[in-house]
Amino acid sequence: MATSQVEVARRNLQVTRETLELTRQRFDAGVTDNVEVVQAQESLKSAELDVINSEFAHNVAKLSLTRSTASAADSLQEFLSLRRRSRRLVSSADSCLDTRTPRGD
Repeated sequence: MATSQVEVARRNLQVTRETLELTRQRFDAGVTDNVEVVQAQESLKSAELDVINSEFAHNVAKLSLTRSTASAADSLQEFLSLRRRSRRLVSSADSCLDTRTPRGD
């Protein structure tokens, strides 16, 4: 989802750049006044900010995924390590019990 937000923000940025260029051409031709040019410039700055914010959100999402994946991997390793230790302890305890129990000799 974060990737699609970045793509949409980038496309919107391209559209606002084109709009500003067309607005400037209209101003140069005398069809419009400078208010529309200023509004188009403002829209461009807003679109640039949207790209920055969407890229930031995308990077935060990647970081969150990396942390949770690493956390899961660490937890799995810890779980497997504890499981091995408990098996060793059980087998060690069993061998101790085997040597202490009297045999029927």
